[in-house]
Amino acid sequence: SVISLGDSLTLADVGARHAEWKQTLAAGGPIEVDASALKTVDTAGMQLLAALARDAVARQVPLRWRASTALTESAARLGLKEALRLA
Repeated sequence: SVISLGDSLTLADVGARHAEWKQTLAAGGPIEVDASALKTVDTAGMQLLAALARDAVARQVPLRWRASTALTESAARLGLKEALRLA
């Protein structure tokens, strides 16, 4: 499955995205997060991505990233690169 983040992942998006991602995780199989167009991500968005990564690891679901500069920089700034497995 591919999860496309679009160009923004902020507090306004978190509720809908969380429900969608829970279904994707429950379906099993590898997940690719396409964050290549992401330009705006806030702390709430980063927390949601960290939860997705944590849940994928717990369920042994392979998770790959197509990361944008905004995602990589935000993860580094918040100390989440390792948690997201972006290193």
